[in-house]
Amino acid sequence: GSSCTEGILYDALRLEIGGELSSIVVLTPEADAAVLEHNPTSNIGANEQLQMRSRSNAGSERQSVSFVRFSLASIADPAALTDAKLEFESINNSCTGGCSLQLYGLDDALSGTGGNDWIENSIAYDNAPTIPGDSNAATQDLDTTNLTLLDTFNVESSGVSTNWTPEMLTFLQADMDGQVTFVIYENENGDRNVYFATKEHAT
Repeated sequence: GSSCTEGILYDALRLEIGGELSSIVVLTPEADAAVLEHNPTSNIGANEQLQMRSRSNAGSERQSVSFVRFSLASIADPAALTDAKLEFESINNSCTGGCSLQLYGLDDALSGTGGNDWIENSIAYDNAPTIPGDSNAATQDLDTTNLTLLDTFNVESSGVSTNWTPEMLTFLQADMDGQVTFVIYENENGDRNVYFATKEHAT
């Protein structure tokens, strides 16, 4: 599920570690970047915004997918998590009436730069995890074989989107490598850009 509230200008993962004396840990990304099908070898990891876009118009196709990684090194036992909320700040969107996005978790089974240790300043469409980049803008490339669908949600042109689902909590509880990557994909061919603030975004 998701809702929109106000309050942050960056991505944040809010985790609750349970028990009678529960504690809240707020994590910010260690890496976040979008990759662009129409510019498949370019890295834009230093940008202040993530971009999601899906357009299959012949001759002018566009797909943009975003990756956000958090370190869970401060969480001694992910299995003890009792709640998790993932927040994104929407900026400069063409989403009047709402845009539909899918939130995936990247499976720990992948390793190398095809997995959780992708590099913010070198990730591009042609080397991004789960995207079989074929340099063909006429195809919409997202291989979900090693992805777990965590949420399908709508965003507006501004405000904070807060995502929490049982699937996301289960995914985090099962973490084995101290890192978690979320993949954000626009699942409608509406040719509307969705932008979220990155950790580089000016507050």
